[in-house]
Amino acid sequence: MDGKILRSDYHVILEEYMTGHPNMDSNLCTILSRGVYNGTLCKQGGILISGINPSYDGKTEEELPCNRLAECTGKYWKPYVEIANSFSEDMVGYLDVFPLRCTKEADLLKTVPVDLKVRLIQKFMKVVEEYIRPNLIIYTNKSTRYLWGTDELHPWMGYKLLPIKTGERLSVKGNLYRIIGRQDSAACIYPEDTHNKCNLVGCYLFITNFYQYAKKEAKLTADDVKALWNAYALSNVG
Repeated sequence: MDGKILRSDYHVILEEYMTGHPNMDSNLCTILSRGVYNGTLCKQGGILISGINPSYDGKTEEELPCNRLAECTGKYWKPYVEIANSFSEDMVGYLDVFPLRCTKEADLLKTVPVDLKVRLIQKFMKVVEEYIRPNLIIYTNKSTRYLWGTDELHPWMGYKLLPIKTGERLSVKGNLYRIIGRQDSAACIYPEDTHNKCNLVGCYLFITNFYQYAKKEAKLTADDVKALWNAYALSNVG
């Protein structure tokens, strides 16, 4: 899927929501008025790096990259560009769960209503499952790991996760799971057209800390991602 097409799809979701909610909270209006950032996609079967949402740096949408992760510049992107450069072209991509631009994660989670969160997560899942179908997902926000299904009482995306034991090097940096299906719960919010299937079965999910705020020994490096890929995800590549 082309990054510009995805950006347009997100705008449709926001415009429909704003039309149906003319008396929105002013804080929500401010966040939505900034537009979206949908990241840089990767080829099918590769590695997807994901976070909770993009920060807001005052730039317009047109100034934000939407092609290749290796082309991103700035302090935030440096560790992820290093990962991308360790693999073949377009093997590594980046896509946040929510495309809304808000620097403080807590403000976003508090301000954005559940029904809008659901619409955005459904779109995220559809893109990941139907277009990217990665063999490895690196999620860089431990505090919101519940979105993937780690808390069965509040499953959100509702993936059924099998914990995988890793060596000491990786275990201090995060937790590895293998997606083995969907949870059988009416509380899951996956898109209706994917109700009876899960295109991420077999995909590995590594949940780690946001790079900039992690302690030195807990920072995930390009070599760590290579180790994850070679030891686990590579076995799924046809």
